[in-house]
Order: sequence, then structure tokens, then C-alpha cells
Amino acid sequence: MDPYVITGMTDSFSEFSIYSINSMANPLPVELIDFVGRKEENRNILSWSTLSEFNSDYFQIERGEDGCEFSSIGIVSSIGNSSERRNYRFVDNDIRSTGTYYYRLKMVDFDGTYEYSGILQLTPDFSNAEVKIYPNPTTEFFEIQGIDVSSINQLSIYDLNGSMIKSFRGINSKLIPVYEFAN
Repeated sequence: MDPYVITGMTDSFSEFSIYSINSMANPLPVELIDFVGRKEENRNILSWSTLSEFNSDYFQIERGEDGCEFSSIGIVSSIGNSSERRNYRFVDNDIRSTGTYYYRLKMVDFDGTYEYSGILQLTPDFSNAEVKIYPNPTTEFFEIQGIDVSSINQLSIYDLNGSMIKSFRGINSKLIPVYEFAN
């Protein structure tokens, strides 16, 4: 029997071979089993777990605000080689109190090759936000506090009877003119 002939059967194909002369020649570099995040006060906490790692150098954490363009915000060293579950964590302290953030992991191997995780979206929960609008009453402007106005898609003003008086889109100032829609 020739020691370099390996036979076997498979019902699927991938860039990684199931069979090899060297058992460590083609393993999956990182087997990522989860990538989750949560907002906690003024920071986003990201955590992920791997089931196995082979020649894994580090995880580069990337953040974007549109889900398309990302930039690096940090690096977490990996274990390197492991066949056990490993847990990792990164805290993003450089965030606004409002706004949606998108994150992904760039999993980099010792030889420089890499692959990306799926994209994680963290959207703030405004249900407990304390938004203040003042002065009330006013005849010229009112100011919005407690929320980043750039995160407001639409602002509608209603009278005491529940009738909409005015609706704004694309707010870019905390000062809202009311003289435009005064009776």
C-alpha cells in the first residue's frame, strides 16, 4: 500500500480538505460560534466565542455607522491554537448615547490571511430616554435635550387635540423654529 495515497468519500466540498497527509494542514482557522453585543450606559459591550482556533493571531474589531464602511477600533489577541471553547470581549467606550452601530470581527491568522464575521447591529433603546423640550410655552424656538438630534428620522408636533401641526425630517439642529407653524 502506498503511504501517500489517501482515499475517502465526502458529500460536500469546501476550500478546506477533509483528508490530508498532515492532519494539521487544512483545519478551519477559527470556528466562531457566536458574536453578540449589548448597550450598557454609554458603551457597547461585544463578546464572541470560538469552538476551535488554528494559527489564529488576533481579532480586529471594526465599527461602522452605515453597515457598509468599517474602520478598526481595536484588537484582541487570540489564543492561537485551541480545540476548546474560548470566550472574548471588547468594550467600545467611544460611542454616542444614540445612534445605530454596526460591528464585525476581522479574524486574522499568523500568516496574514483573514476572514470576516457576520455583521452585528446595535440599536439604542429609547424607551427609557429622558427627552426634554423647552421652553414651554414658546413663540420662536424650542430646544431638544437628552437625545442626539441626528438620530431623529422624523419629528412631528401635535396640538392638545392630537392634530399634527408640523412634521420635520432630517433634523440637524437642537433648536426647532416654531414661528413657522404658529397660527
